[in-house]
Amino acid sequence: MNCQKCGEPIVEGASFCAKCGTPVSGGQPEQPTQPVQAGPGLYDWLEKGQAVASQNPAGAIPDVKYAGFWVRWAALMIDGIVIALVSVALNFVPMGSILVPVLPFAYFVFMVSNHQDTLGKRALGLIVISENFEKLTLGRILTREVLGKIISSIIFNLGYLIAAFTSRKQALHDYIGKSVVIHKDPTKENKVWIIVVAIFAGLLAIVVFFGLHRSITLVSLNSARMKANDASVKSSVTSAVPAIISYGKANGSFKGYKANLVLPECSGKPIVNVSADGKNFAIFGRLCSEEGRYFCVDDKVDVEYGYVSEEQAKSGKPSCK
Repeated sequence: MNCQKCGEPIVEGASFCAKCGTPVSGGQPEQPTQPVQAGPGLYDWLEKGQAVASQNPAGAIPDVKYAGFWVRWAALMIDGIVIALVSVALNFVPMGSILVPVLPFAYFVFMVSNHQDTLGKRALGLIVISENFEKLTLGRILTREVLGKIISSIIFNLGYLIAAFTSRKQALHDYIGKSVVIHKDPTKENKVWIIVVAIFAGLLAIVVFFGLHRSITLVSLNSARMKANDASVKSSVTSAVPAIISYGKANGSFKGYKANLVLPECSGKPIVNVSADGKNFAIFGRLCSEEGRYFCVDDKVDVEYGYVSEEQAKSGKPSCK
């Protein structure tokens, strides 16, 4: 035994410390009171399948730190990204699209029942347990993850929001499933604001990427559509040449010819110019891809057809030159 004051070993049966003279009550040194130390994290108890009350050495109480709204939101965003990626992959699998609607429920039920967390919660050091600090039963998990989250969602997600205002940071589906979300290691500090900013930045990058991709795709599709319309204009205008030549031979003049052409809506009606003596003609079709540009054919069939300006097409001149 040691002296309570100076720590000097006490001779058995002595009433005083030989070094400092401190009396020893009843011939035995008084033992200092042991301070109560914080026990291991609650998750460590649960992993061993032990009840908190029956495994509480030296009066130690396991620390409990409830997960707040923002860290839970960040975990949910991570889970949302995981689910979205799997959903996209399922669309490439035969009959996989029929699984997409039930994928979120299946994901959460499987992860919580087998691991007490999800990939998002695991990344942020969170776990889901019962209000009594025990592992959730499958029935409670189904109630929480299916019924509870449907109710939390259909009321404009207010069921999720109330986690910011309740004493144990419980959302509506936590109350329904009699569960709480806690930090796996209560002593570890999560830089939640960094995680939230990173998720927002990631989501913004995804939105910008898909927005740009969509814009580029739309521009490409529009360009392809305009080129297809131009090809239709050229084909229709060119196909009119044999008909107008036949008309001229039959009537001795090109005068009075009406071009019965079907052009794309973006092109409008064709323009037919015939010379005063009726011996020459030119047909113009407006291009869709270039403002003020026309494709032209005339009676000089041995000459390559060309493109002219709007001014020439509307000048009345019966020639592509």
